[in-house]
Amino acid sequence: MQAICRLRPGDGQGPEAYLDRQPYFQTMEKFLIHETGVHWVDTFAYLFGPAQSVYAGLRRVNPAIAGEDAGYVILTIWALFDGNRNLDHAAAEPRLTMGEARIEGI
Repeated sequence: MQAICRLRPGDGQGPEAYLDRQPYFQTMEKFLIHETGVHWVDTFAYLFGPAQSVYAGLRRVNPAIAGEDAGYVILTIWALFDGNRNLDHAAAEPRLTMGEARIEGI
């Protein structure tokens, strides 16, 4: 089995990112994984068991916030969290989705 989550809420764009709904997001020094990605890591662990190792490559795209807002987390249980809060989802109304997940297996 394998899984991938592509987080694309698009809510982290520009200097006013998060100020209207969750302004404390701008000051969180550990943001993407601490606030959002941890839920996917927990879901992957529930579905596949604990990972033996984890690789994370994180970066800050929007300079208006303190923490990272884009990156990858690869778990050795064949799961990938691909998050970028600056990119919009392709949905007709992108603010109504956080992204998409795909779980495949036999």
